[in-house]
Amino acid sequence: MKCDRSWRRVAATLNVHHQTLAYRLKRIEALTGGSTAKSADVAAWWFALCAL
Repeated sequence: MKCDRSWRRVAATLNVHHQTLAYRLKRIEALTGGSTAKSADVAAWWFALCAL
C-alpha cells in the first residue's frame, strides 16, 4: 500500500494532524474492541469496509 501502515503518511494523505489520526484510531479500537496492533483485527476491519 501507499502508506504501508505509517500513521504519519496516512495523516498527511488524509490532510489531518498525526495526533488527530491517533485519536481516531484509538476511538475505533474503543468502539470495536479491536487493536491496530493486531493484523487479524486490521484485516477484519478491512473486510468489513470492503463489504460495506
